[in-house]
Amino acid sequence: MTVPQDKWISTTGEHDWTDAGSWSAGVVPDATYNVFMTLNAAPFQADVTTAVAMHDFQFSSPKATLNETDAGSMTARNVTFLRGNVILAGANTFHSTDIVVATVEALNASAFGSGAISMTNAGGVLLAGGDITLKNSFTVSGGEFAALPSHTLILDGTMEVDATPAGAFVTFGDSGDGDTGTVEVAGKGFTLSGGGELGITVSAGTVTSGTGARDIAATDMFGDATFVAVDSGATLDLTHFGTSLTLDGLTGQGTVETTGGLRTVGLSDADFSGTFAGRMNFLVTGDSTLTGAGIGSHTITFGSGTDTLDLSGAHGEFIVSAPAGADAEIKVGHGDIQTMKFTDFQLGHLTIDTLDPSSSVVTFHDHATSVTASINPKDGTPIYTLTFAGVSSHDGFVTGTDGHGHLEITYSTAEAHAALHDAAVESAAASASYVPVHDGF
Repeated sequence: MTVPQDKWISTTGEHDWTDAGSWSAGVVPDATYNVFMTLNAAPFQADVTTAVAMHDFQFSSPKATLNETDAGSMTARNVTFLRGNVILAGANTFHSTDIVVATVEALNASAFGSGAISMTNAGGVLLAGGDITLKNSFTVSGGEFAALPSHTLILDGTMEVDATPAGAFVTFGDSGDGDTGTVEVAGKGFTLSGGGELGITVSAGTVTSGTGARDIAATDMFGDATFVAVDSGATLDLTHFGTSLTLDGLTGQGTVETTGGLRTVGLSDADFSGTFAGRMNFLVTGDSTLTGAGIGSHTITFGSGTDTLDLSGAHGEFIVSAPAGADAEIKVGHGDIQTMKFTDFQLGHLTIDTLDPSSSVVTFHDHATSVTASINPKDGTPIYTLTFAGVSSHDGFVTGTDGHGHLEITYSTAEAHAALHDAAVESAAASASYVPVHDGF
């Protein structure tokens, strides 16, 4: 069966949907028509102020606006918002909606009916113009979710991120457009398919998860992310994302916060110069740099590999632990970190970033259950105080330079020294027993 078409032909001004003269067929379309608004250069506005129906609908007019009032409603099977600006204030009935590079502002929880929503292009925007909860299921490979200032968009349906073929890149908020409200990923599930990379950017406003029945495991959303960026002025609120999550490739100058209990935050390949607020335990499993002045006081746990955490520019008190066998290195800024306490620091390196190691005075103080190292650069900067818990003697601590103009403190346990000594003895014995054999000639 061939479905007849009806196309919008009013190129300028504001016209109501029910104006028959604005349609190519000369009649207002009904549920038997496929409807098209595809005037590329026309700055028109089409108003939907009552109930209207169509078969399928495509809106692709980059300079135009489709304005549905709260008294209007639309019924259609498949809806495509390809280009242009769309305002949905009514309760609609859509079987499916595809947002491509259009900006769609929703002011009603039933703006898309109960149908599925797909966002397949980085230029597509779903904007909440008020406090709304969408229970629709989403398929996403790009696009932006945002809310106007002082408003909240709650995404309370399933979300499948399709990373085929070139990856998926999802953005929350837009500081340039002033979309600085809150997006709550409350969902019934967050899954990644396709095998490509996933990038998440918090560009503006706040991103959080739901509470209670709407809570979503952070591993669902962040576990497969290649990078997470939190831009300046934006906030990623971890309070309801569970007690443990990984932020691989964390970058940006924004704020990562939690207002609940202790959160374990895995870090790998991070280069973050923003602020961490709340109680966090950083689990370092890959070289990372935290240079923000607002890092605060947190716990740091190293994995069993060879990892470096650069805290240059950070401040506050840090409690650090590393398991036996770890080869951990910490770099701290010049005069910024006041205190650092090490627990279970079995084998590792600590690099103190001073301008001139030769002018730095390192004093070890032995206590019954700890060793305190005071580092006082002779340039008037504050003293570093490093406390190594579970160590009663400064034997095993060696100071020197790391070869890059930084003071280095290396520490290993007696067991580690014994192992190194045994290895050296074996090496010497092997060398002594080696007798070169020369062919006669």
